[in-house]
Amino acid sequence: MSRKAIYWFQSDLRIHDQPVLSNLNQSFDELLCLYIIPNRWLNNPFGLDFNRFGKYRRKFLKETLVDLDRSLKKIDQKLIVLIGNPAEIISDIFQEHNIDKVFTQDQFASEERDDINYLRALIGDENIVSHQSMLMVDPESLPFKIDSLPFGFTSFRKKIEDKFSVQNSYDDVKDLPATLISFKDVKWPEILVLEEEETIIPEKTAFPFEGGESAALNRMNQYIWESQHILSYKSTRNRLVGTEYSSKFSPWLANGSLSARRVYQEVKKFEDQIRSNISTYWLIFELLWRDFFHFQALKFGAEFFKAEGIKHRKKDWNYDVDLFNRWRTGNTGVDFIDANMIELKETGFMSNRGRQNVASWLAHDYKIDWRWGAYWFEHCLIDYDPCSNYGNWMYVSGVGNDSVTDRRFNPDLQSEKYDKKNQFIKLWLN
Repeated sequence: MSRKAIYWFQSDLRIHDQPVLSNLNQSFDELLCLYIIPNRWLNNPFGLDFNRFGKYRRKFLKETLVDLDRSLKKIDQKLIVLIGNPAEIISDIFQEHNIDKVFTQDQFASEERDDINYLRALIGDENIVSHQSMLMVDPESLPFKIDSLPFGFTSFRKKIEDKFSVQNSYDDVKDLPATLISFKDVKWPEILVLEEEETIIPEKTAFPFEGGESAALNRMNQYIWESQHILSYKSTRNRLVGTEYSSKFSPWLANGSLSARRVYQEVKKFEDQIRSNISTYWLIFELLWRDFFHFQALKFGAEFFKAEGIKHRKKDWNYDVDLFNRWRTGNTGVDFIDANMIELKETGFMSNRGRQNVASWLAHDYKIDWRWGAYWFEHCLIDYDPCSNYGNWMYVSGVGNDSVTDRRFNPDLQSEKYDKKNQFIKLWLN
């Protein structure tokens, strides 16, 4: 009898560093490669007039899925994309087609973990196998349980920096079982059909790259090996204009078209063969920050997304929709804030320095519930992932992992320091 499996892609939209996927041809005869757009992305939390899945996120995701499908077709497979409740869709397919096993990636944020737990309840715990391929650090190498995870990043880093391990990054998937016959002609959902004029991005964008594994690996090679801009990463990462002030890996890392383990090993290889310095260390340091927020989301669950944050700190938040709309459309009257918000609105991307400043303005100057800002970022950002996005918003807003009670950024001083000639402001406000 033919043995059948589903591989449920989530935030691992690639064929490199996929050891579980690589081994499925040894045990199964038919395979469904599946990606599901959760229908909750189309909801409007807080009653605001936008959903969680904006046009630039959709554009970047579609480019990523097209690239993955192209890679799968080279090894006689294909990607099926559906929209709905992930657990219920997979459960229906599991029952109707007599599937033997479902494989997927471990998740760290509460909604995504709920999807997996719901699926376990529907099809049986023994019929789903999840694995870790999202993070750089192997969670098994942590010298403590998640319940004992340090609250502050510095303490976390000091406890693990000389102890953590990174699993080997695996080569591309070479062979897969045949596609389940019933799904060979399934069309992708209409939500991924975008009018060209909807997603025209200005040439001045700091992120002119496409979504997908192919573009991700090209960028990694260019940034680390060809230009060697990695050697100046620490000194340039707070700049605002151009493609080379930072690695720009985050969008591909967010949807898993680039493996954090592959980035780590590429940096280590560069250090061995070319040079190591504070900048090569700092790129790994930033990947540690990413892992830290994922571990925090795992530890705190749904608390990660509540107004009081993981500090359980009640604040008298403002819920002025008009004021919020001034912020999100770049009409605060503060040039540095407005330039960053317009860049986000027109490209789906914003620098790290910009994100800290606009988050601080919303939470500390306008005193608006930080979750509204995190939700707008979720709508816009091509590098959205729930753990980094909500973790950073809590941090800046005084309800997260920051040891400072309320860390307010002064946009005038920040502009003077990071945009001395008003190059960035002129770029986006003219």
